[in-house]
Amino acid sequence: MGDFAQWWNALSRIELTWLIIGFAGQAMFMMRFVFQWWYSERAQRSVVPEIFWYCSIGGGVTILAYAIYRADPVIIA
Repeated sequence: MGDFAQWWNALSRIELTWLIIGFAGQAMFMMRFVFQWWYSERAQRSVVPEIFWYCSIGGGVTILAYAIYRADPVIIA
């Protein structure tokens, strides 16, 4: 656990902020599946609710911003 503590303590406020933004984008993107599952269960059929698309766009844009900050071509692509 020493390596993790070293890494964590070496993070600047800006890096920590961007890390939180990246995780928030991932969570938002994941929530689209949760919402689709929940709405589909309630309707007893496969449904793609409007909030699915908002989570897709919001999560995708947030993850893209994080990837651009990190200059990560794999995530950007």
